Amino acid sequence: MAGKTDQEVSGAAKAFLCNGGNGEIARYVVKKQMVLLKHDEQMLIKKGDPQIIRKIAVKLVGILDGTDPEVISIDETIGAGVYHSSIEGAMAAIRECKFAGK
Repeated sequence: MAGKTDQEVSGAAKAFLCNGGNGEIARYVVKKQMVLLKHDEQMLIKKGDPQIIRKIAVKLVGILDGTDPEVISIDETIGAGVYHSSIEGAMAAIRECKFAGK
């Protein structure tokens, strides 16, 4: 993106990630998954706990891909699996877009 500052690029990326169809689908899935968490886990995700955010991100990726999130989790315990980049991206979206609340 020639001629754009990092801040402009970051703002454009955030708008793409958080708004529109993809952002709305991710927001909906995360909110549905939040209801299933224990109260203390809900508080941890709102505080930005990376383990809980990863747990929700794995579920989000699994739901969007039609893959059992448990299979994805097992694959990730062995090392960076097929879904690793997707999980990292979902975690960034959950944090940056505040899908789990503030």
